[in-house]
Amino acid sequence: MFGPIWRWLTRDIFHPISHGFHVAFGAWAPLVAVVLGIAAGALLAFLVIRRRARIGSHPTDVAAPIAVTDPVDLERDADRLAAAGDFAGALRARFAAGLLRLERAGLIADSAVHTAGEVSAELRSPTFDHLAVRHQAVAYAGDPAGPSDDDDARQRWPRVPDEARSARALTGAAR
Repeated sequence: MFGPIWRWLTRDIFHPISHGFHVAFGAWAPLVAVVLGIAAGALLAFLVIRRRARIGSHPTDVAAPIAVTDPVDLERDADRLAAAGDFAGALRARFAAGLLRLERAGLIADSAVHTAGEVSAELRSPTFDHLAVRHQAVAYAGDPAGPSDDDDARQRWPRVPDEARSARALTGAAR
């Protein structure tokens, strides 16, 4: 059953390659073939190991859905995460807390069903825009977050509601 397949492989694949190696490398052809085989195997092993290491090395890449609905609890979680060195998690928690506060203040509708772009268009707050860009870079693009990101979010979030109210007042006055 495998005879015809083996004969075809030998005649049309292996012999032409072997002949080409002998023409190009002479008596060194077997050694070159072995070195190329080892190099191909090492490259394949390197790629497989690298992929497996990448898959298992980032357990925080998949963020669990946020079940907490109290901004104070989320801020407390953010403080705990920042203290543990998980600044990306702290940034996510602060962002969720900020959105919940905006929702409770009546500045945005349901925070769970809006994109950052939709919220940005609704708020017209440069501070929120900055926070949203950084949040997306960390949460979705995989940028590393550091202590400065946590401090920045902690300082800027309180400004967002006032900016949103000011933008609404200007829009209301312009009408």
